[in-house]
Amino acid sequence: MLNRFRTFGMAVSLSGLMIASCSCGPGKNNSKKNDDSIDKILSSDHLPKAVKDVAESIAGKNARKFAGMVSYPLIRPYPLRNIEDVEQMVDYYPVMVDDSLRHVITTGSVEDWSDLGWRGWTVAGGEYLWIDEKIYDVPYLSNAEKKERQRLITLDTLSLHQSLRGGWEPVDCLRSNNRGRTYRIDRNPKLRSRDEYRLSIWEGDTPLSSEPSKVLSGHRQSEGTADITTYFFTSSDGASAIYSPDPTDISEPKRIVLSTPDNNTIVSDTVASVYWQDIRK
Repeated sequence: MLNRFRTFGMAVSLSGLMIASCSCGPGKNNSKKNDDSIDKILSSDHLPKAVKDVAESIAGKNARKFAGMVSYPLIRPYPLRNIEDVEQMVDYYPVMVDDSLRHVITTGSVEDWSDLGWRGWTVAGGEYLWIDEKIYDVPYLSNAEKKERQRLITLDTLSLHQSLRGGWEPVDCLRSNNRGRTYRIDRNPKLRSRDEYRLSIWEGDTPLSSEPSKVLSGHRQSEGTADITTYFFTSSDGASAIYSPDPTDISEPKRIVLSTPDNNTIVSDTVASVYWQDIRK
């Protein structure tokens, strides 16, 4: 199990995992309340089978049943690794599904669940998980995930050229499919200006610990009910870049569109998401 945790970036020991995912016993009264809540959810005519199955798996701490109801890959916020399949989810389950998430599911009422049309079902206002036949999104971050994410952010920051440090946090890392470029998107939450995002570009075999060949600043924009995200970047010399991590046609590769200052040269660079710690070595 420890090997798998290291494989997708979770350096969490079994003892630490137990501390992060367990707390003091709830007591008999709370246990009975949980059972009553789950019984009402399972017997409800209002809730679909998918919601009932998820609630039952979490109440029973059944990691494999839960894993079988997830749509993969399950995205975790960068630089945490995405969960790619059932076996990874079984191992990752006690990290993600901690007492806080379990409490929301096992003590909530039928009325706490909401049907949001094409977005599917969610609980407690959408802060914890979303279900559309299967679990397709878990916005909730457990304490163990928060700690691991912060560790990875620190590791990323220390590996950057000194000019790129100072309050920036990684958002995404991309590798050109045929041009040899590496792109890195960071965000500085402390910036009050519109341009709180940054795109750094390294050409070819340039060491990623060195200063990038170009740095652009920009912002993130979301549109429509589907919340389609697009990043817009510009540099001091007038060059620009546009990137959307959510292509409207999922059969198409992701692209970064680069324009020279005079707009005479426009390059559409196909890219794939990678992990900084995998490629910087």
